[in-house]
Amino acid sequence: MSIRIPFGELVITSDKDGYQLNKVKVHPPGHKTNPGETYLAPFRYWTTVTALFRGLCEHAVRNSDATTLEELKPLLAAHTRLVAEIRAVLDGEVE
Repeated sequence: MSIRIPFGELVITSDKDGYQLNKVKVHPPGHKTNPGETYLAPFRYWTTVTALFRGLCEHAVRNSDATTLEELKPLLAAHTRLVAEIRAVLDGEVE
């Protein structure tokens, strides 16, 4: 199964070997073949869904402005809900 799931400003994709977290980028105006076209630039890779979820959580925490656990709670709660939605899609519970 190949997936493509938006995750904030990022996109989660998969192939036969694992899962990738991608930044959405735009080719510059002077690009030879596709100026202005968006593309995905992978920057993290995981081989299992469990590792993907752990990596997404770590990414969210590292990129937050939170300085206390109280500030992290809403972020982690939102992340937990999103992970549950992604797992439901991957498990075939939701189309």
